[in-house]
Amino acid sequence: MKLRAADLDGVALSWAVAQSDPRNEGLRFAVRSGVLCAVFTESDQSEVLCLILPRPGWLSEQRARNTLGRSEAVKAAQTYCPLDRWEQAAHLLETSRIELGPDGDTLWRAKVGERELRAQPSARHALLRAFVLKHGGEELEVPEELASVLCA
Repeated sequence: MKLRAADLDGVALSWAVAQSDPRNEGLRFAVRSGVLCAVFTESDQSEVLCLILPRPGWLSEQRARNTLGRSEAVKAAQTYCPLDRWEQAAHLLETSRIELGPDGDTLWRAKVGERELRAQPSARHALLRAFVLKHGGEELEVPEELASVLCA
């Protein structure tokens, strides 16, 4: 299954941004207890939980962490939801040379090189979709094991 960068939203958008971010090379995405996570496999084949990607919203974050349990690994993992957290999205604007601005009363415009897209409801949607477009391409292949979470 493929998802278009211009149509991404929610946890699928968080996944696509994390997947497309060159800083996350080596991370593997997996579903643990119904929650999307990013893990790094050590040389001894043990897995380290790095990111928890909940659906947007504070309650979803708490529910995701409670579902995963109260282990030290869960406590140490970073919650990744750039739609809710501007600090996670801001560096993308600064490092990716994405032009961002309003386009009328309800749309936001993001320009990456010669490619331009319009999005709503927020500037963050436009920025994150443009980042995926630049680093991941117009369409992303969704691994079968993630489809149930990303396409729900």
